[in-house]
Amino acid sequence: MVNKKEIKSLDLSSLTTIGMGIYTVLSIIAVLILVVYILIVGGANVLVANISLVPFIIFGTILYSIIFFFGRGFLYNVLTKKLSCIGFEIEDGRIVKIDTVSTALVFAIIATIAFIFVYVMSVVIVPFMASAILQMLMLTGQIGLAMLMYNLIALLFSPAVTLILIVSTFLLTFVDVLIGVSIYNILTSYLGGIKVELKSGREYTSVESVDAKSAAIIMSVIALVVGVVMSLLLLVINQKLAISALYNIVSSFIGGFIGTFIIVFVYNKISNSLGKLKLELE
Repeated sequence: MVNKKEIKSLDLSSLTTIGMGIYTVLSIIAVLILVVYILIVGGANVLVANISLVPFIIFGTILYSIIFFFGRGFLYNVLTKKLSCIGFEIEDGRIVKIDTVSTALVFAIIATIAFIFVYVMSVVIVPFMASAILQMLMLTGQIGLAMLMYNLIALLFSPAVTLILIVSTFLLTFVDVLIGVSIYNILTSYLGGIKVELKSGREYTSVESVDAKSAAIIMSVIALVVGVVMSLLLLVINQKLAISALYNIVSSFIGGFIGTFIIVFVYNKISNSLGKLKLELE
């Protein structure tokens, strides 16, 4: 039996907590890989000299994840009061279809608002940093580099470029999500949807677990299709980039599978301690 669901709102507390937990674990994995790489390439002395990067990466990731998940969750809850919610169909514990246009529209608006916020913050912060750097360049006699930096900053903050960046953010996000969701809906007819276990509560429905294998397979195939399309466009522009196109296709598939599997696996493990993601479904 197919059940139609709509995500009316997100529980910001559970979203931020579980998102922060996943990002923290991923940052620790990234740090371990970085430490091994530096140790192999540069040796122990180079590792000791750069060991301060470890807490910076981890705590920076924690701070970023809190802002990222809380901010986007808050925007979703506000937008869904005015726009259509993200809807999906679930059958036998598998998500077999996701609304295309509403999902793409919500994601595009959230991405655009987030970009505008970051852009406004950069307008306030960058000039102070740029002023100090320009003065240093001028004092050291690097006038050409200083002029290049000044012209680049002036170009990035010009009204025309600002408008282009905002419109591009919306359009690219909308098209990217629309294509990804459309491919997902096609694949579910052949591979089945992502398997999830939901538990209904008084107000919220908790995501008890997500099947890592089914999620990784579907997301890797979606990444593969997108990678093939992008690689073909790359070859149309320059046929000498065949190796780069092939690498893009292979890396998209492998990266999509491994990345999705790790994220879902981490969620299933840490959600038992940090709490499940909670959604208000209708």
